[in-house]
Order: sequence, then structure tokens, then C-alpha cells
Amino acid sequence: MRSAPSVVYPVLRSRRVGLLMAALWCLGALPVSAWLSQVAAPAGVGFAVVAWTLLTGGWCAWRWWHTPSDRLVWDGQSWNTDTVFDARLALTIDLQSLMVLRLSPVTGRTHWLLADRSARPADWHMLRCAVTAAGPGRAA
Repeated sequence: MRSAPSVVYPVLRSRRVGLLMAALWCLGALPVSAWLSQVAAPAGVGFAVVAWTLLTGGWCAWRWWHTPSDRLVWDGQSWNTDTVFDARLALTIDLQSLMVLRLSPVTGRTHWLLADRSARPADWHMLRCAVTAAGPGRAA
């Protein structure tokens, strides 16, 4: 393939990532609850541990719920979104049906995007081709 196909792909809040975050939080909360039931900790320490555990769970839920929705666009020359133009895209994690992407504009802060096959299954292959066409660290 000489050039990657043009593609427009939605990057949305992923239900799978939300479930993964919830599962990881539960895996952390289980030892905390086991520790609290086994150790006679002072009331202040127990309260602080429970409060911290609930705050981290709430923060994770808030971050997931407020994940921005955007459109990732490859026009044959550069990567763009609705708010970032002419950026470099790097594939960070590839799980075949889920990709974590790092979008680095020339100026400004780096954006982390999550592309999920379930958002638009018909265009998933074209997106993967465009993302991987140029090799690591370069815009396709």
C-alpha cells in the first residue's frame, strides 16, 4: 500500500474501558475491605481509607463519563480532529479491537484518544491501515 486511505472515525467514550476501570477499582477495593474487616484500625484511619477508596472510584467514574467525543480525520496528508489540526499520531497500545492513540500537535498539549472498533465497525480496517501505514512515530 503506497498511501493510507482517507478516513473519518469517531473516538468516543468506550463502554469496555469503563468496565475495565470499574473492575480494576473493585480489585483494589476488595483488599481494602478485607483489611478493614481483619485489622482493628483506629476509627480515623478506617474512615480515611474508606473515603480515599470511594474518592478514587468517584474520580475514575467522573473521568470516564467526561471523556471527550471527537472525530479523528486522516485526509491523506495529516491527522486532524475537531479541535487539533496537522498533528502527529502515534499508536501506543494496539489490542486489535481497541487502540490507544497519542495525538501530538505542533503546538499545544498532547491528546490521548481511544479508538474502539464498536464505534464504527465498517471503517475499522481503514482506520487501522491509516494508523499503521507510516510506521511508529510518524503521521501516516
